Amino acid sequence: MVSSGINAEYMVSSGINAEYMGQKEDGLSVASGRGRQTMEEAAAEQAYQVRGWRVEDVCLWLTQARLDRYQAEFRLHKIDGRKLMSDWFMTWLDKEKGINSLHKKKFKRLLTKMHFPDA
Repeated sequence: MVSSGINAEYMVSSGINAEYMGQKEDGLSVASGRGRQTMEEAAAEQAYQVRGWRVEDVCLWLTQARLDRYQAEFRLHKIDGRKLMSDWFMTWLDKEKGINSLHKKKFKRLLTKMHFPDA
């Protein structure tokens, strides 16, 4: 199980799961433990949670995204949520020869959705 409390459906889609976050019917605000917040605030909170993932949590995300063949490489480089969400990761990904180009594009798409859920 993921230690940060991230919803498994979120991990696969890498977007905000409005049902999980308690979205209102109008789609503009969500309920949180601190009251109402905008979707942007909810996205920032979700990204913050991803930064708290351990290497094993990232590997679980890889499995759910059908990219589990890269788990050994991620473990070798100790890629946790903080590294995954950093500029370093994108630079590393561009230089990494062991990841095929289609999967690099998939990583970039998934990470863009993590950073900017409405993109």
